[in-house]
Amino acid sequence: METTSNRRPLRLLGRGISIAIVAAAMVLGLAALYHANYYPRTEDAEVFANYIGIAPQVDGPLVRLNVKDNQFVRKGELLYEIDERPYEYTLETSLSEQTALEGQISDERRKIAALVSAVSVAQANIHSVEAGVISAERGVNRARAEWNYANSNLQRLEPLLKKQFVTADQVERARTSADAQEQAIYH
Repeated sequence: METTSNRRPLRLLGRGISIAIVAAAMVLGLAALYHANYYPRTEDAEVFANYIGIAPQVDGPLVRLNVKDNQFVRKGELLYEIDERPYEYTLETSLSEQTALEGQISDERRKIAALVSAVSVAQANIHSVEAGVISAERGVNRARAEWNYANSNLQRLEPLLKKQFVTADQVERARTSADAQEQAIYH
């Protein structure tokens, strides 16, 4: 008869073996799952391609379809033709807008040239006016100098008239010259 002390190591051994079998089964199952996901294979496989989408670079209505269903095509073959009229219309519209903009640019350039010319004329007028002002100031200064001379000459001649070193006519001419010079400056 077996004793309980002999059964205990057998039980522990049985549990250990059971746990090892379950753990090994789990590891093998995960390895099989990994291998099936990353390295799939089959001996009975088919590829279905019922629909292959073709995306043109531009959209538009088709004028002609040059292929039929399940037809073998080679690289570079013409598959279809798209109606050109919308693109020709867009091109013509764009060219027309471009021409209009170029006309506007030309008009603006002419306006700018006219304004630059007007500025040049205005600057020339300013320089002319400045030159006229300078000339007028010189004329005023010259007239003042002539008046000062005429006035000094009159004041020098008046005392000489009493002593009869000059004639009354000479004094009168000096007075007329001084008055004329004064009129030229202040009026």
